[in-house]
Amino acid sequence: STAIAKLNDNITAVSIGPNPFYNQVLIQLNTITPEAVMLKVYNTNGQVMTEKNLGITNTGLNYAIFNGSNFPSGYYTVELTGKSHSVGKSMIKVN
Repeated sequence: STAIAKLNDNITAVSIGPNPFYNQVLIQLNTITPEAVMLKVYNTNGQVMTEKNLGITNTGLNYAIFNGSNFPSGYYTVELTGKSHSVGKSMIKVN
């Protein structure tokens, strides 16, 4: 999986796995306080392929499953956006 620690004052970790992925990937987000979060997936051209409102996160570990079964193989960026920040992570889709 791909992980980053201490991203800002509220998000302490994000991980994506498996990476590379075939159909689905698990996105884990650890937050200190509850926060509204949006998830967007971009292709290498910067085009938004999908977006999903994850709602209000719980304090601690939160999960989202991304289903990319209808996406072609390639590199993608997952962006998680809170009220005052955003975090980007790369992932690879393989068939």
